[in-house]
Amino acid sequence: MKLRNSDVLASIKPISSLVQNSKERNKIVLIVLDMLDNSSVSIFYTDRDLSVVRKIELAKEMKLGDENQLLGDFFGARFYIIGAGILADGAKQKKVIEIRKRCRH
Repeated sequence: MKLRNSDVLASIKPISSLVQNSKERNKIVLIVLDMLDNSSVSIFYTDRDLSVVRKIELAKEMKLGDENQLLGDFFGARFYIIGAGILADGAKQKKVIEIRKRCRH
């Protein structure tokens, strides 16, 4: 199965302008997303068929996002992400695949 592009960072960036324009003092951004990117900039899988999530190097991924102008400025907002894309050590990789398949139906 081929994985469609998700462009996680590009999808989240437009929200930053809403946060910037908000008059609220206490800004909170809640994102519900698996955060597993598959874009023209980065892919979080070792291959394109959802079989194995690769080890993510945060500094490298953030640099790629910055170089490609995909990072938004959330102006000090508290930022929370709820997702099941990466499970704790010891969790079976198969579980990630099962969750993603269920979410597609």
